[in-house]
Amino acid sequence: NSTQHDIPNPHEMTIQDIKEMKHAGLMLEFVATRDIQEGEEIFLDYGRGWEAAWKDHVSKWQKRHPKQSSSSRDYSHTYASLFDEQTGVIKTHFEQQVEPYPDNLFTSCYYNYNHKHNYQKKVHRWEMTNSTFLYSNLRPCIVLDRHEISKDNNNNNHDTFENDEDNYTYTVAIQNRYGLSNHQRIPQGDKHIVNNVPRRALTFSGKIYLSDQHYAEAFRHEINLPDDVFPTRWMDLKRASKEGP
Repeated sequence: NSTQHDIPNPHEMTIQDIKEMKHAGLMLEFVATRDIQEGEEIFLDYGRGWEAAWKDHVSKWQKRHPKQSSSSRDYSHTYASLFDEQTGVIKTHFEQQVEPYPDNLFTSCYYNYNHKHNYQKKVHRWEMTNSTFLYSNLRPCIVLDRHEISKDNNNNNHDTFENDEDNYTYTVAIQNRYGLSNHQRIPQGDKHIVNNVPRRALTFSGKIYLSDQHYAEAFRHEINLPDDVFPTRWMDLKRASKEGP
């Protein structure tokens, strides 16, 4: 509750007090007025204004590219996780020039880059570690080549991935992504090539600002809440309008 960890009760705070807080803490409580049965769905009323705006939006909405591109290709948003599940063999960069993947997706690779390692070789071998599949190790990558795994030359790395849908490994160019710290970034100008990458380490990611929520026509409307859910000490605008300048 709001008194845990010495957090002040927000109902007793002023707007200015809340603005000065580094962590907001409890802002809104939902209290059941009757017993809720197991499996029962709970609905939240967004208000009549929201509902009217939504109905108006549905009646007028037309699908367009988030960036309003003039491309002649029809744009259709594709969810990365679903597309990855439906895709077996990954196309190389060259193959993608002929048969491109959806506009809003790009290939990514789980790769544990270690800035302390002395990368002298031009091509590095992908290795499985306990932390490889952490999100922090997911990076954009360009698929340069695809290699069929020889049954006579299968190694321990591939034995780990018995459930892979294909019998290929990949050579990729690892790239940096937004949000990496300096020690996680491949030095500017370096071309970091990695081979022996299994299919499981490759996935699809969505390009920023190209998800369906970034459509210019996407529905956006405030949720209307009744005034009586807020403490009176928070209603400074209402009080100011009554008191005058």
